[in-house]
Amino acid sequence: MSWWKRKNRLTPKKKLTPYEIASLFLELTSDLVKTSKKSLETRLNIEQESKWTRVQWELLFFCIFSIDYWISQYPGRQQEKQTIREALFDKLEKMLRDNDSQAMLNSLKQCLDEYGAIVSGEQDDDFKLYNLGINLAKRCEFHKEPYFTVLAPQLFTAVQRSTRDILRQ
Repeated sequence: MSWWKRKNRLTPKKKLTPYEIASLFLELTSDLVKTSKKSLETRLNIEQESKWTRVQWELLFFCIFSIDYWISQYPGRQQEKQTIREALFDKLEKMLRDNDSQAMLNSLKQCLDEYGAIVSGEQDDDFKLYNLGINLAKRCEFHKEPYFTVLAPQLFTAVQRSTRDILRQ
């Protein structure tokens, strides 16, 4: 069961605005980052809080990339999808500005470009998923940690299921 289906079981259905959808996507991202951090805590030896902060930001950026990618792949009216994406990035930009960091916005853009280049490449899907994990490990400064090649595909497919379910509403 996807994140959205678990969350929405008891909620009456209504048409959501693009900003409500964007808020749901940010909530999904937060939940995925928390779950991933717990999983990583058992596998990585990180004692410095600044290192955890970096990993959490990179996980957030990866989830945002995944959401953006799956919104673009979802069948539907292009204008509606674009409005949702704009709302998502508007909310995300405000969140990053609250952290007073132009560097974070630049890092997000770089991240989106890197992951976008991977998924638009000529390789087969399994190799793309593997490379997403390699790139996530590199961005988290864990170049030789193989668990990221498992974590990235898990996050990418979890986001796919939840994005589909949220956009169906």
